[in-house]
Amino acid sequence: MRVIICDLLPHHKSPMSEPARVPKGDWTEAVAKSEEHLVAADALASAGNHAMAFSHIVLGLEEWMKKNILHAVELGMTKFGTPDKVDPLRVRKQALTNHETKQMTGLASILLMLPFIERMKFIAQAQSEGRTPTREELEAKFRVDCQRASKLAPYIPRLEDLKQAGLYSGKKTSRGRAAVSATQEEFEQFRAILAGWLEFGRWVAAHPPSKAEIEEQKGKMADLRTKLRPLAAKAVETSAASERR
Repeated sequence: MRVIICDLLPHHKSPMSEPARVPKGDWTEAVAKSEEHLVAADALASAGNHAMAFSHIVLGLEEWMKKNILHAVELGMTKFGTPDKVDPLRVRKQALTNHETKQMTGLASILLMLPFIERMKFIAQAQSEGRTPTREELEAKFRVDCQRASKLAPYIPRLEDLKQAGLYSGKKTSRGRAAVSATQEEFEQFRAILAGWLEFGRWVAAHPPSKAEIEEQKGKMADLRTKLRPLAAKAVETSAASERR
């Protein structure tokens, strides 16, 4: 699993770069289910039910995040377990079933990467047209995408409420908040996000990483764990001290 930005540019393997034989597991089912939610959302939107269509987009995003977790574990990038000072990058298995965890971590990571992903897409598109984008064009594009990510960030804690409002009856959600349904504009914004990442996922599936690339990424993850251990240890100590109070 390469650094995500690199996957957006044309990838040419050398003769010595052997594709990794990564066995397909549950993460492929998560991708398929995410695709199904997108199809269902489009059908509902065509019928004018954008509130329920939005709910299926949220479910699709949850499945996409589930895929990321399962794939990372399968490739050996991380392990299931309780994050602690020894290994702060371990993932709790509950993350696979907790809706809000998948929504928050999934959308947060997507929005964090959005300006960089869109920048690479912009460059790739320009190169396919036989030109090199100017620095001014790239800076303008980056500003626009940062603004887009900032505009969507407040939705991170609201996704579950919007999803429930589209799926269930009642004036309040299970969290006691007003059941306000998503609008057509909100549906279209998040549909574009899910559709874009599913398209990206298909590209990656058609251009699998080499064993060398996977090993390189594992090394980077190991370095990251080392850097995060002091912070994780402090967090564990703070949490323990809080529980004793």
